[in-house]
Parts: sequence; C-alpha cells; structure tokens
Amino acid sequence: MRWWIVMLLGAAALLAVSACKVKKKEAQPGSATETSDAPAAAPSSAEVVALRDEVVAKVVFWGRPEYTPHDWAIIDPAIAAAIASPDAKGADHAALVERAGSAVYRAFTRYPEGLKAIEQRLTERYNHPVITRDDDLVRIDLGVIGGSPRYYDGRSGLTVSSAFAGEGGAGITGAEVLRNLQLGMSAQPGAHVYQVEVDVPFRWPDALPRDWSKGGYTYVYAVAEDRIRVYATDRPDAVLVTRPLGNPRDPDALKGSELEQRPMDAMPVRSFDLRRNSR
Repeated sequence: MRWWIVMLLGAAALLAVSACKVKKKEAQPGSATETSDAPAAAPSSAEVVALRDEVVAKVVFWGRPEYTPHDWAIIDPAIAAAIASPDAKGADHAALVERAGSAVYRAFTRYPEGLKAIEQRLTERYNHPVITRDDDLVRIDLGVIGGSPRYYDGRSGLTVSSAFAGEGGAGITGAEVLRNLQLGMSAQPGAHVYQVEVDVPFRWPDALPRDWSKGGYTYVYAVAEDRIRVYATDRPDAVLVTRPLGNPRDPDALKGSELEQRPMDAMPVRSFDLRRNSR
C-alpha cells in the first residue's frame, strides 16, 4: 500500500506546482504585470519620419495650425499608406506630400481617435485664451470655440458642437463673453477697450470658407461707454450693440432680443488677422 501513497503524494505535488504556474500567468486588471497579446507598434520608417513636417504643414484646421495634433500614431500610418498607394508610384515629391496630407486630414476627421485628438486641442486652447495688449486695446483671443468636432461630407467640412455656443450657434453665450472679458480686465487692467474674439464653425449645413475669412465673432467692450459691440465677419453691413451693462454686468444684455442693430462702423482687427497678415 505504501507505493500507492507515494504516487498520490507525487500527483498532488505536480498539481500544486501546475496550479502555481497558471496563477503566475494571470494578470490583475490595471496592474503592472498585466500583459497583452497585441503586438507592439512597428517603428515608423525613415521615409515616413522625413515627410512628417511637410505633411503636417498641409493639415490645417480652421486656418489655425495650432489645432493640428502632432499625434504620430495617427499621422505616420496615414503617411505610410499614401506612400504605399499604387497611385503614388512615379509621383514627384510635392505630389506625394499633397497625397499624404490628404490622407492625414482624413485620418483626423473621419475616425473617432482623430476627432478626439482635435477635441483635446480645442479644449486646451479655449480654456487658455491668448491675451495681448496694444496700447489701450486688449485682445482676448479664444481661438475656436471649445467642443466636439464633427465632420460632414460636402460643403460644411469640420464643424464644432459646443455647449458654449450662443443662440442659434451665433457666437458664444453672454455668460462666456463676460467671463472672458473679466479675464482680460484682470490680466491687463486700465485699458480703454477690451476685445473678446472667437471662431465658431457651428452652423451646419452652411458652408465655411477654406481660408476661414468668415465665421469669426468679436465682442468689443468700451469701458467709458459700458456697452459691447458684437461684430460677425460674415455680416459686414451691421453691428449689434448692447444696452449699458451696469454693475454687476448682466449677461442678458447680450441676448438677441436685447441687441440694437446699427450700421457698420469699422470691422475690428482681430488677433487672427494680425497673425495672418504677418506671414
């Protein structure tokens, strides 16, 4: 009988060792030992890396290069696909860059991970306006309105769905205008005029020009007058003017029904205009 006991003990030991080995292979979710069967991404080829700067320069959203994410996990595969395309054979360098730029644009606008990368840029930029001073004029440049980008085939292209948009997608809400006006006044006190600037690619399915010469809203607050003038670059014939804001400043003064329409005086010079003219 003794040999049966030895065999049983040996089998039990083998099972215990086997169980321990299996347990060691188990990874706890979120732990440092968690493993994946997915292969690591292959490094980009030297040809792809060499094209990055030229291709990224071709991919500009809303006329503002700062909104192009430098996300190589999205950009590099699109460049590689453009290089490998049968249509690229025999193409000169300039044509290849154009083709790769189109591929990268599609990668950012047609797929969730690309749109998410743009949304992160939108959020960061909108939450940190660029405030500059020119004598007695302070510009508070919000860039493009913060929100979720959406791409529509056809005339509209890349638009933004935003909780900050004003009535009918026109500009931003009165509360947002006053919040950013206060940011400018705190950062640069003592100026005579404060100018809040924002681009709102929101009004689908209306077309937005490729060079982004329209679609901008500018809120010009003259301290002495205590009114805000609302300018829209796609409405060059009129300016909308608030009543005196009072203290505390009332965001309802910027409601459409409260605004007085007046003939255009002079379209303000925006930060975007200054950058574009300096190129």
